[in-house]
Amino acid sequence: MVSRTVELYSDGTDYVVDRIFVPYGTQIAFATYAFVFFYYGMLKIQAFLTGMTTPVKGEVAHFVTALGLPEIGVSVGLAMLSIGLYEALLGLLFVFRRLRLAIPLFLSHQFVTFLSLVVARDFYFQDPFLFGVPWLFDSFAAYILKNTIFVGGFVVLAALELGDRTPETVLE
Repeated sequence: MVSRTVELYSDGTDYVVDRIFVPYGTQIAFATYAFVFFYYGMLKIQAFLTGMTTPVKGEVAHFVTALGLPEIGVSVGLAMLSIGLYEALLGLLFVFRRLRLAIPLFLSHQFVTFLSLVVARDFYFQDPFLFGVPWLFDSFAAYILKNTIFVGGFVVLAALELGDRTPETVLE
């Protein structure tokens, strides 16, 4: 009985992989990246144009201030608008499947995103630290840390779309 259940489960997952993931996987990935970047970019643009407050505005304000950008004339509003335009452009590159153009923009975006955890460490993390590693972080730190999934998925997407072979696992 257990053997048959495992076999049915295996056949079902094979069916989903063969009929959905293989033929449509990269299209789904492009669509999700396009949605996320364009949507969040437009939210930042809307916040700039309407003056509405968003949780991201506080994060951007802290990061911009930590970098000392207001002293050189870069306001939080200008930073929000710039980030919004950048993300919307990145979203459009995914819509039109311009992955080669998206690579430097995506990697730069992720670098700056993770850099904010270093530059504004006190804003995101709380004591206690265990061996120098913060274990208590707020929801924005979690929001940033989830981007590790974005980076991993992007690497697989680029390997599938631009590479000459499929990604391999090291553990097999």
